[in-house]
Amino acid sequence: MRSLKALLLVLVLSMLLSSCTNDDPLAKVKYQISGFDNSITQIKYNIVGGGSITVTNLSDFGNGGGDSRTLNVNLLPFDAKLEVAANNATSANKQYVLKILVDNQPKASYTIDVPPGGSSSGEVTYTVEAN
Repeated sequence: MRSLKALLLVLVLSMLLSSCTNDDPLAKVKYQISGFDNSITQIKYNIVGGGSITVTNLSDFGNGGGDSRTLNVNLLPFDAKLEVAANNATSANKQYVLKILVDNQPKASYTIDVPPGGSSSGEVTYTVEAN
């Protein structure tokens, strides 16, 4: 009888411990585009849980068209990736800096130069791992 009670106690405790989850993210991943403007024609970024999102309407990125998007990452490792394509219809060179920040610390960047009347694209990647 004692062994049955002990087994039952162990089962109940293990169920309680496994049902308690930490809602705090393991990392905050921020995708940021410096130089953000309407010459950008497409933004693609990896999301939590696998896959990616492609944005062609700039108001769907960031907070209503802002220059950054932040994800709460609860499963590591996470392969962060930001891709941008731009069409420059102006007569001046344009430059965009793609950045990945983890917990507000810069981790990776890539600069895209778009010539006048031209188009260009680029990407930046970074694997976020547990400390």
